[in-house]
Amino acid sequence: MTALLCFVGCALVSWLAGYPAHRVLARHGILDHPNERSCHDRPTVRGGGIAIVAALGAVTATVALSQNRYGMLVMLGGAAALAVVSFLDDQFSVAPALRFCWHAVLATATLAALGWPRLTLTFGPDWSWGVSGGLAAGVWFLWLVGYINAFNFMDGINGLAAGQAVVTGLGAGLLFGLHSGDWTGAGLLLAISLAGAAAGFLPHNFPQARMFMGDVGSAPLGFLLAFLVIYLAQKSGWVLLVPLALLHANYVLDTGVTLARRIARGERWHQPHREHFYQRLIRAGKSHGFVTGLELSLQTVVLGLMVWYLFVPGWVRLLLALAVLVLWAGFFAYGEIAFRRRPRSRLAGAPAQPDLEVAPAWSNPDLRDMRQPSAKASQPIHLSLPHMGGSEIRFVQRAFDENWLSTTGPNLKALETSFSARVGLPSVALSSGTAAIHLAVRLAGVKPGDEVVSPTLTFVASCNPVLYEGARPVFIDSERRSWNLDPELLSGFLKQRAANNRLPKAVIVVHLFGQSADLDPIVALCRQYGVTLIEDAAESLGAQYKNRPVGSLADVGVYSFNGNKIITSTGGGMLASPHHGWVDKARHWSTQACDPNPQRNYLHSEIGYNYRLSNVLAGIALGQLEVLEERIRQRRAIAFRYRDAFADLPGLELMPQAPYGLHTNWLSCFLVDQASFGLSAGGLVRSLNAANIEARPVWKPMHTQKLYQGYECVGGAVAEDLNRRGICLPSSSCLTDDEQRFVIDRVREAHLAAKAAPGK
Repeated sequence: MTALLCFVGCALVSWLAGYPAHRVLARHGILDHPNERSCHDRPTVRGGGIAIVAALGAVTATVALSQNRYGMLVMLGGAAALAVVSFLDDQFSVAPALRFCWHAVLATATLAALGWPRLTLTFGPDWSWGVSGGLAAGVWFLWLVGYINAFNFMDGINGLAAGQAVVTGLGAGLLFGLHSGDWTGAGLLLAISLAGAAAGFLPHNFPQARMFMGDVGSAPLGFLLAFLVIYLAQKSGWVLLVPLALLHANYVLDTGVTLARRIARGERWHQPHREHFYQRLIRAGKSHGFVTGLELSLQTVVLGLMVWYLFVPGWVRLLLALAVLVLWAGFFAYGEIAFRRRPRSRLAGAPAQPDLEVAPAWSNPDLRDMRQPSAKASQPIHLSLPHMGGSEIRFVQRAFDENWLSTTGPNLKALETSFSARVGLPSVALSSGTAAIHLAVRLAGVKPGDEVVSPTLTFVASCNPVLYEGARPVFIDSERRSWNLDPELLSGFLKQRAANNRLPKAVIVVHLFGQSADLDPIVALCRQYGVTLIEDAAESLGAQYKNRPVGSLADVGVYSFNGNKIITSTGGGMLASPHHGWVDKARHWSTQACDPNPQRNYLHSEIGYNYRLSNVLAGIALGQLEVLEERIRQRRAIAFRYRDAFADLPGLELMPQAPYGLHTNWLSCFLVDQASFGLSAGGLVRSLNAANIEARPVWKPMHTQKLYQGYECVGGAVAEDLNRRGICLPSSSCLTDDEQRFVIDRVREAHLAAKAAPGK
């Protein structure tokens, strides 16, 4: 009865806590966006494990009244600390090595509370401390990599992690109760309580997928379940060590195989990856429901075999243990075979991290003698094309039917309302992103002779409006982590200018190719020195910085709907600002700055511009905005397909995916190392162009342009290197599977041809 009450109580606490948690997390935009490791394809509320953490209070109250309070409370405190760090990691991207070290500290502290390092001395009094310590270290390592990390990857939108916790927790408690007859002990109550906490969370996570469990819930659950193995095995005199270990074996096997695979490839084993068994099955085309059902069914079968294990002779136990190992090995073998035989997927409907089958021609020895691409596309494969969603024509037709064809009308109002809701700021629709930057510069109060800071690695439209106002641009170099403006260089520049009382009027930070700059230090610097900050998000609509839309963290944010952008109105842009008066002023300037007067007598007291977007084009943008998330998913899928297809090519590296936000991969950009790849970036561009493939270098730094010669630049070597070695490959969201495969084939042929050239 006590165990049942613990299960129901913790399930109720977790279930009830899920509702306010979902509301608060959704209100603050704390979402899990699809990335290169994801098995889901849409944003979902993250950090749902807060509901499970809430149940830790009930668990603590339960075990505090039982025996062995010290070890239990140390363990529960460690789990709570792990949950806090996991939440911080979700929000601020703790470095993987630091996160791993934190896991190690918690595992060590908890084992110490259980008697480590003399944990294994129960095997015999004559064993040396060295052997004991070695075995304890083995337990520590398996715990660390086999439970906390593996469990952390059994997540997704299908509730597998919570389901595993229910089966494993109930199973551990059942095995202990059947063996000892103690149905009120601390270990059993802990196991039952954890199972209840996970069960209470399941209605939020499966099948509705309202919330991710996330690191906040899955890492502490894995930590606590690992604790159960050691604690209950100790309490039983180690009789339960084998059945409990076999009940948890899938975690250790999963991470062990993944770790071995990564080490064999020479990869950094502690970095995020997508090689865990569950992820590989999803990538093989299996549904979330199928994978969840299969793994939980096997887990339940193993539990049944382990219950049988308790009541049979020694030789039968050996057979049962072997049977479980064969069962898990067969399970992993099935997954590996399914992954290797995975079908090709069409690009448009692919998940966030699809794989491209390696064409047989890529390994054809005959290609080693090639000097030029063997084929030329019959139609050009363009860099970035418009991609209509279908509903655009409905809004455009409405504009024609209602005769709203100028710079006013219902489409325009609806676009500004929808866009404002997306970025959380009042917005005004303009004729181009360049127009938006120009008005942003004016809103910052820039006058002739003022200085305006801009990254040197950007498109010229980011800087030209500075010259429109007679001001002087000052260029800042890039950082390699994001390719965007370097905050440290900006800090030194502003400090030096402040010392000379010559602070710039504004800073324009550009989010390049779909990736956010590191905004926190940049925003802090601009506030410290009282400088207006403008976010140029023309290339990065839909990108996120720490769960906030880019363009929404500065004084002014600007966006572009140009024909090559992730969504388009053929031409158009948007200006957003937290300052309502600024948005109204920009709207006023964009319609020739006509003064309001009752007689409508065309009065003008300041200069204005014809910068307003038309109602017709607003209809296109309105329809495009409906498919923005899908376009982001497709662009990211293309980038990761390239990355995976080039994984075995030396000297070809995808643009970094900064850990602090969501990179839309508007363009799939790579760095080419000529020494390793055999061809320079420029040579690869020419080779692809000859095959009717539009590939381009990354932006030419502004300080190297004739137009901007003589203007100050802080640094510049990084931007010049990125321009020299960077290449942009075709990235249209409507790029077909065959077209992308054609591009990949030509890149690989160019590499082989360069390596086979005389002198190589």
